[in-house]
Amino acid sequence: MQGNIYIIGQIGNSYKEDGSINAKGVELVDVVNQLEPLSECENINVWINSGGGLVETGHQIAEYLATKSNVTTIADEFCASISTEIHLSVPVEKRKVVAGTQYMIHNPLFPQITNANANDLREMADVLDPIQDGLVKMYVEQTGTSKEAIQALMNVEASLTDEQLVTLGFVSEIINKVQLQAVAFIDPKNVINKQSNMSKIKLGLYMKAMAMVKGREAKAIIEEVKQGTIETPFSDLMPGDPIMLGDVAAPADTYVLADGTQIIVVEEGVISEIIPAATDDVEPEEVLNLKAKLAELEAENAALKSENEVNASAISEMEKEHEATLVVLNELEQKRSTFKPAPAATAFRKPAEVTKTAKELMAERKAAYKSK
Repeated sequence: MQGNIYIIGQIGNSYKEDGSINAKGVELVDVVNQLEPLSECENINVWINSGGGLVETGHQIAEYLATKSNVTTIADEFCASISTEIHLSVPVEKRKVVAGTQYMIHNPLFPQITNANANDLREMADVLDPIQDGLVKMYVEQTGTSKEAIQALMNVEASLTDEQLVTLGFVSEIINKVQLQAVAFIDPKNVINKQSNMSKIKLGLYMKAMAMVKGREAKAIIEEVKQGTIETPFSDLMPGDPIMLGDVAAPADTYVLADGTQIIVVEEGVISEIIPAATDDVEPEEVLNLKAKLAELEAENAALKSENEVNASAISEMEKEHEATLVVLNELEQKRSTFKPAPAATAFRKPAEVTKTAKELMAERKAAYKSK
C-alpha cells in the first residue's frame, strides 16, 4: 500500500514583533501528523511544493524524514531554499522531481532587514556563516557534487534544470506531471479514523492533496449547516470526499445545506451519500414568461385553426352551390339544343294590292284638306 503526504507553502510559522503568528507555515508537527497514520504503508510519497522558510524548522523536518526508510520525496512545481534540504533528506534513489519544477539553491539570508548598521550586519554575518557552511556540507554529502561547485551555485542563486538535477546527484528520476494524477492514495476513511481530531492544518493539506491526486478542481466548498460550518476540498460534492466540521473531521451525521438543496450523509469523516432535498415547486420568472408566451401562441394557433375551419366550411358550401349551378346550366343547355320553335308570326299584315300611286294619294289628301 502506498501513501502520500504534502508539504505545501511556507516552512515554519512567521511571527510578529509581539510574538503572535503572522503567517501559518508547515511545522514539524504537521508533517508528523500526516505521516504517522500511514506508518504501515510500504512507501510514502512526500510531495514538496515550497519556496522555503525557517532554516531551523526545515532542519527538523528533514531530520525526521531521514529516519523513515519507506519515504520517497518528490519536488513538484517549486522547491527552493530550505525546502531543498527536506527534499534531499532521503537517499538519492528515493528522490524524484516533477518535470519542469523550479528548483533553486542559494545562500541563507535575513529577510526584510532595515535600519542595520555595520556592526549589526557583522553580527548577522556571524550568524549566517555557520548556517551557510552547514547547507554546503549537506548539499555535498547528499549529491556528491564538489564543495566548490555547490558554493558557486549558491552564490548565484542557481535554478537547476531537470537534467542538471540528475547530473549533479540531486534526484534519480524525473517524472511527468501526469503521473501525479495517477498515484495511489490512502483511503480517506483510514486516515480520518486514525486521526479523528487531526489539526486544521493537516486536514487542509490533506484536502488539497486529495484534490491534486483525484484531478478535480481544488476549490473548497464551505457551507453553513445546523451543526456549524462544513468544508470539502472540491468545487463539486461527491461520495468519498473528506469533509470537515469546523477544525475536525465531520462526525457521522446528516447535514442539510443552508439553501436546502442538498442533504449530505457523512460516515467516518467522509461523504457517503448526497440526497437532493425537497424544494418548493417555485418556477423562476424566465420559465413563467416562456410558459405564458407558449400559452399565447397556442391560443393564436387555436384561433387560426378555428378560422380555417370556418373558411373551409364556406368554401365547401360555395363549391356545392357552384356544382348545383353547373347542373342547372347543363340542363338548360341540353333543352336549348333540342328546341325547334314554330314559325314566327309576322309583325305586319300582308299589304293589300296597291292600286294608286303615292302622288295620287298625296293629291287626294291635299284636296280633302283644302275642302275643309
